[in-house]
Amino acid sequence: YTSLYIGICYLELKNSVEAIEIFQKAVALNNDYSLTAKWYLALAYLQNDQPQLALEILKQHAVLEEPFKQEAKKLYNKLK
Repeated sequence: YTSLYIGICYLELKNSVEAIEIFQKAVALNNDYSLTAKWYLALAYLQNDQPQLALEILKQHAVLEEPFKQEAKKLYNKLK
């Protein structure tokens, strides 16, 4: 939970490398916040000019029923 917010702070500060590291760890925890961390991981990849990695995550999110489904679908369609 805390690492998710730390990652968001890094993302907001345009420190995408640190954000990616934090979000990867948060996703690996496989808890209630993992899907949210995955969403932010995709955004961090985009910020770090790694659209292919972001696309893989967005593809998964676009088919899931969770809070970021619609945004993920839009972003995925824009990037592919």
